[in-house]
Amino acid sequence: MNKWIAIPIIGIMAVGFTITGVFYLQDTNKLDDAQNTITNLQGDVSDLKGDLAAAERNLTASEVTSLTLQEELLDSTTRVTTLETELDEGNSAIQTQLSLNLALSGELEKVQNPRHFETLDELEAWLAQDDTDTKVRWQSLPPEQKVFILQVRALRDGYLLPAWFEDFDFDNIIDFVGNLAYIGDEIYYVWPFDDSVAEFAFVPPIPSHPLPSE
Repeated sequence: MNKWIAIPIIGIMAVGFTITGVFYLQDTNKLDDAQNTITNLQGDVSDLKGDLAAAERNLTASEVTSLTLQEELLDSTTRVTTLETELDEGNSAIQTQLSLNLALSGELEKVQNPRHFETLDELEAWLAQDDTDTKVRWQSLPPEQKVFILQVRALRDGYLLPAWFEDFDFDNIIDFVGNLAYIGDEIYYVWPFDDSVAEFAFVPPIPSHPLPSE
């Protein structure tokens, strides 16, 4: 072969190899870049998986917290219901006690400020509802004890009906055992054995309440 022909051919081949090498280097760099990109994406995927796992853990923790709060709310609601019931019972007990106190106050007022019977009808009506004369267990009691029972029972209802003992012939022997009722300007004997009443004497009019309330 003519050497002048061979030299251009060799030159063309050298240029071809050079171009091929450049393309090869460029492709190699692109491949490296792609591999780096893939590596970076894999890292991002791994990070996302970690974030997802953390989110799932947080969600689970939140669900547990929510369940706990619901249980605490239910428990609180039950406690509130129980307390409301106890409060209602307490208020009912207070009202009962207030009613009892009011009743006792009325009873105490009667005892602290007793009065004489205002009329004979009032006296006889009170004696009719009292059972001192008919109570079986008191039938055998001596007269001296019965008059004091009648006196105390009258006092508990706010009335004055004092026991009275009298020795008419001054022989130191009791001739009369009973109670006295002061009504207006009259005094009446009261026999606790049968609730009979008899007029005894006249006196100057006396107040219904011997000791006025202060």
